[in-house]
Amino acid sequence: MEFDISKRGLGMVLKPWQEETLRVIWGDLGSIGSHYVWEKVNDRMGEGSISRASIINFLEWARGLGVLRGVEGMGRGGNRWIYSANMDEAEFRQYLVRSVINCLFREFPNEAKDVLKTSSR
Repeated sequence: MEFDISKRGLGMVLKPWQEETLRVIWGDLGSIGSHYVWEKVNDRMGEGSISRASIINFLEWARGLGVLRGVEGMGRGGNRWIYSANMDEAEFRQYLVRSVINCLFREFPNEAKDVLKTSSR
């Protein structure tokens, strides 16, 4: 995950299509497959905006982080994953903040402590 402070909101860590992918999952009350997510993202962003393979890779990345949960099932053509939210948007934002803070403390422990001391005054 890369953090770009020149961007705003979730765009600091996600590409627009990745954010839209999560919004599709967060907006759906059930469990959904990658094909459905891919269709919705391309509907919202313009057809042909993103490949299905990119959507699948991102869904698997998010599942690996614990943002999504997945259940492997059988479909036409073999095995497939069905995804649902494991974190809602607020929980994902907290996860991001925690990750950045932990990284800063790991890489710059003294500076991070100093900044927190001065900002709490």
